[in-house]
Amino acid sequence: MASSHGELARLLLGRIAFLKLLPAVLACALEPFPVPVRTLDALHLASAEFLRCQGQKVAVATYDGRLALAARSLKLDLVDL
Repeated sequence: MASSHGELARLLLGRIAFLKLLPAVLACALEPFPVPVRTLDALHLASAEFLRCQGQKVAVATYDGRLALAARSLKLDLVDL
């Protein structure tokens, strides 16, 4: 068991991967989505689509109803929160 919140945070951050916003991802984010989305949601969804097309398993975790609806419309898995 971790001895502090700092250690827990380091463990969590060690599991995060950063994705470079490639031109293809940015181009996808600029295209219309099946439902209206905000700018940062478009970037997140375009990134998820890119990763899925690369054969990676992708799931979206959100409390935001609009983002969840958009993710479902793209047939992305949602994490139960």
